[in-house]
Amino acid sequence: MPRGLELSPAGFLRGRVRACGVFTPAITVADVSASDGSAAGLSVTQRYTILVRKDQVSPELVITMGGWLRNGRVGCAYQQRIEARGGRPPYCWSVVAGMLPPGLGIDAGSGVISGASAVRGMSRFSVQVMDAASEAATAEFELSIDTERGTSWFVLPQVACGAGWKTQLHLVNPSSSAVQVSIVFRSDDGRSLQLPVKAGVAGWAQDQMVDKVVLTLQPSSGLHIEIADQDGPQRAGWAEILCSGPLTGYAEFEFLSAGKATAEFVSICGPSFLLPYDNTEGRQVGVALVNPDGSAAAVMATIWDSGWAELDGEDIVLPAKGHQSFMLADRFPVTQGKRGVIEFRAGPESEISGLGLQFDTEGRFAVSPRLVAPQR
Repeated sequence: MPRGLELSPAGFLRGRVRACGVFTPAITVADVSASDGSAAGLSVTQRYTILVRKDQVSPELVITMGGWLRNGRVGCAYQQRIEARGGRPPYCWSVVAGMLPPGLGIDAGSGVISGASAVRGMSRFSVQVMDAASEAATAEFELSIDTERGTSWFVLPQVACGAGWKTQLHLVNPSSSAVQVSIVFRSDDGRSLQLPVKAGVAGWAQDQMVDKVVLTLQPSSGLHIEIADQDGPQRAGWAEILCSGPLTGYAEFEFLSAGKATAEFVSICGPSFLLPYDNTEGRQVGVALVNPDGSAAAVMATIWDSGWAELDGEDIVLPAKGHQSFMLADRFPVTQGKRGVIEFRAGPESEISGLGLQFDTEGRFAVSPRLVAPQR
């Protein structure tokens, strides 16, 4: 029987087909006309052929994120998109249990939770998405509104594995209480990114392909997570880290035998930042840029040389939860053979972050300092 179809006792074949191919189920009907409801000994079996084309298969509708949403701040605008895949778009979104924080609402057409709340606290609620064929999926969420950003949300602007790259995450819970941690990996277009992950927790199989890691970090403890497939194809994106309490940590990047570099998790994003670069004498700089917000951001990149002469500029459009990574001299050839500073600046309501890796002529590298951009 095709996966997703079921035969009822009344003889009705129902369901949503989940696999294509040729299926030949044998169906038996038995006579249950005896007064006690038992079979009267008569039955007949017929084999049927069911052909399911690829264009007839409807992937299962699922909400691809769940658990903790990015925290908001009292009196500040909040926006977060809930994501789903499968089924038959368009989708219709609703809150079916619990309540959003006062002042926030969910858009039925896009799944974006937005608004501004004047009330501090934690809200627990369930969100349902329904597709055009009335199939539904539900997921539970928690959302905190704080007076300050705090330490409950972090960004790692670059995660890479394959083609010689390996990324390791080191998490530390310095508190006396257990902390729930959710790490979501995202691709350039903001969608979920599956990576080969190895985590040192009970029951975790080696090198699982996952787009999210959910775990409990015990009091005063640490955890090491490895993202590695050095001989496989390169995969790159970024990580969003949500936690229910105090958390700190850093990432360690490794490329073949060229050494390692560490970068702290970013807990504060803003509309702009500066990165120094040095592309002289064979040196090169790699850049990762991320938009952790739930709406697209237009980022203006402006390049200066060491004498603060403006060399070039370009608008970079990052989708919601989007990411880009590139070698600076490839994206901006004018920087080849020069050193200076590049500024990334989005709109005043946007929040962006980034990371720079400075490579020497032998391939060794270090994380470039991320500097505060002047206000304009």
